[in-house]
Amino acid sequence: MTKDHKRSVRPASVAFVAPFPSRGSESEQTVGVEWYSESLVRHLRAGRFRIVAVAQRIESGRNPKTSVGLDIVRTWRRGLLFPVGILSSVLRYGCRLVHLQHEFFLYGKSCTAFEFLLLGLVLKVLGIRTIVTLHGVVPLSAVDPRFVREQGSRLSPRWIATAFRVLTRAIVASSEVIIVHEELHKRRLISEYFCPQRNIRVVPLGASVEAKGMSKVKAKESLGIEFKRIVLFFGYLAWYKGVERLLDAFLSVMARHPDTALVIAGGEHPRHKARPEYEAYLAGLMVKVARGDGRIIITGYVPDAKVPSYFFAADVVVFPHSVSLAASGPMSLAISYGSPFIASECFRETIEDDKLVFDHSTASLASRLEYALNDPDFVRRSTSVIERLRKERRWEAVAARTLQIYSEVLEQ
Repeated sequence: MTKDHKRSVRPASVAFVAPFPSRGSESEQTVGVEWYSESLVRHLRAGRFRIVAVAQRIESGRNPKTSVGLDIVRTWRRGLLFPVGILSSVLRYGCRLVHLQHEFFLYGKSCTAFEFLLLGLVLKVLGIRTIVTLHGVVPLSAVDPRFVREQGSRLSPRWIATAFRVLTRAIVASSEVIIVHEELHKRRLISEYFCPQRNIRVVPLGASVEAKGMSKVKAKESLGIEFKRIVLFFGYLAWYKGVERLLDAFLSVMARHPDTALVIAGGEHPRHKARPEYEAYLAGLMVKVARGDGRIIITGYVPDAKVPSYFFAADVVVFPHSVSLAASGPMSLAISYGSPFIASECFRETIEDDKLVFDHSTASLASRLEYALNDPDFVRRSTSVIERLRKERRWEAVAARTLQIYSEVLEQ
C-alpha cells in the first residue's frame, strides 16, 4: 500500500494511468514510458488539477513511491486483468478524466491490446472522459516479415498491419483527445491509419533544462573510458534503430581517428531476447564489434545513476534510426544534457539543420561522423539546435500544454 491508500479518500480530477518506475535498488533502470510518466506527472502537479498516478503493482510487494516523491496508487498488474485495477482506482478517487498512456505490449502481451480498447469503452459508458497518449505509431510499411518475427508472432504482415490499423482507429474513435509526440506521427495516423485529425494533438516529448554537467574528462574517468573522444549510441539494441549501419560507418572511419571509441550504452531488448530472429541479429552485431579492435564498447544494462556520465562524456551522440516508431527518449536526454548529436533523416523535421542529418546509407552516416569529429562548426550548430529544442520541449511547457488539453476536455 502507498500513502494514498492510507489517507482518507478525496475526489480527484485526473487519473494518469501508466507504468511508473520503482526505486527498489540503485541498479534499476528507468526507460521509455516510465521515464516520461514520472517526469510529466512531477510537473503536472503544479496545475490546478489533482493528479492521481495509477501505476502497476511491483511484484516484490513493496510498491514504493517514485524517486521524486510522487504519491502513487499501484493497483493494476500487467496481463489480461489490468483494466480491473485501473477502474477500481478511477472510481475510488472520483476521477472525471483519465489520461491513458498507450504503447503495444505496455500492459502485457499482445492480447491486452483488446483489453485496452475495452477499458476505454467502459470508461465512456461510465461518462468518464479519456485522453490517450500514443507513444508509438508504427508505419504500416515497416510491418514486414522481419518485424513480425521480432514481435514473436506467426501471423502474416498483412494481418498484423490490419490489426494495428483497426485497433488504433478504435482507440482514436473512443477517446476525446489523442496525443502524439511528433507531427510525423500525427500525419501517419491521418494518412496510413485513416484517423480523423480533429481530436489529434501534438505535444512533444519533454526535455529538462536543469541538468547540471560535469566535464568530459571527469565523465570519462567515472566510466573508466580511456579514449580521448567518444561516439555514443544510447538505448536498447533493435533493428529499426540502425545500429548495424552505425557500426559499419564507424569501422569505415576509425582508422582516421585512432583516439576515438564507439560506445553503445545499452543492451538487448527485454521483450525480444531469446527469440531466434533477435538472437541472430545480436550475433551479427557482435561480428562487427569484433572488428573494432577494442574500440567498440557495448556496455549492456546502464543503471540510472550512470546515464548522465555517458552523455557528458560523449563528443557526438548518434541516432541512426531506420524507422521512426516512436519519439526518442535518448534524444530528449541528449537535449537535456547538452550533448551534441547527429541523426538520421527520421528526425529531419525535429532538427531543422541538414548539416546534422544523414540519409539511410552507411556512406552518408560516415560522412556526418567525419564532420562531427573534424569540424568545430559541428558543436556550434548542434548547440544551437539543442537550445531551440530545450525552449520548445522543456517539461514546464509540455505540462502546461497537457493541462490546457485537460481543461478543454473537461469543459466540453
